[in-house]
Amino acid sequence: MALPPPPSNLPPFATHLSFFASRSSQTLPLTLLSSLRASLALGLNFPLALALAISLRLLYGSPFTLYLASPTIASLPRSSYRTQLEHVDTSTLPQSRHDNGLDFGETMRHTKGLSLTERTHVAMFWNLAADTRSNMVSMADLKAFQKGTVVWDIAKRRSSRDNGQVLPFWRGGPFSVAGHAWFVDKLFGVKVYQASAKAD
Repeated sequence: MALPPPPSNLPPFATHLSFFASRSSQTLPLTLLSSLRASLALGLNFPLALALAISLRLLYGSPFTLYLASPTIASLPRSSYRTQLEHVDTSTLPQSRHDNGLDFGETMRHTKGLSLTERTHVAMFWNLAADTRSNMVSMADLKAFQKGTVVWDIAKRRSSRDNGQVLPFWRGGPFSVAGHAWFVDKLFGVKVYQASAKAD
């Protein structure tokens, strides 16, 4: 599955959400299949990816959207937008954060006063974006999150299993990486955790 580039004419949260939308229409409908394929591209195991896809349909549509027309990015009211931590001025963060990134506690410290839904949204960002070795979110990823484009960067790093960035099981990754990669490729056309071709 080739990922289309992020749209350039949307606010940060709408840009983020468009990653999960179908590009078959300019209204960017959040179909169950498009959301599922996007969630799988982020490296999540199948049960969690399916749960996220269903949650997006329910959060941004009506309780009946699993059966009726899909909610669209174009019709999403601003009241449904979530924080992308746009209020965080990265230039004021300590140099150590620029050098080493932000751990979970530091990331969540910037959500003080926000709703549970928004805090969950930020926690999911940390879970998906944090380096699998250090468990730190880089400053580049934080800035991309503020623009709404970080999910494209995450999908790119999850496309390979040879870069040391396979999402661990405790953070929602697959139990069997090779088996998961084969399964989602065959059934959904999603290229995730692919092994590098070996020379004969």
